[in-house]
Amino acid sequence: MIQPALESASVDIDGSEVRRLRKGMCLNLQPFAERCGISPGYLSHIELMRRTKVSPQVFGQICEALGLDNKKKRAQIVRRPHKSKAVGE
Repeated sequence: MIQPALESASVDIDGSEVRRLRKGMCLNLQPFAERCGISPGYLSHIELMRRTKVSPQVFGQICEALGLDNKKKRAQIVRRPHKSKAVGE
């Protein structure tokens, strides 16, 4: 199983969307983590947004486990930066 590692390349991942899609597949955390090749604890941290960046390899494994087989579908779980309003707007 792949454990979290500090890598220079990373992908911002929307863990809440990963969780929503996983639950839509009627999968519990443990079997889904096994499909992804990561530990259940690591997946939990991703889904709870305690870890918002993952390696490209882990991102790909999660996408594959979710059946996100093209760029457009994979974009569903990429975290978008929030735009903050300037003071006074």
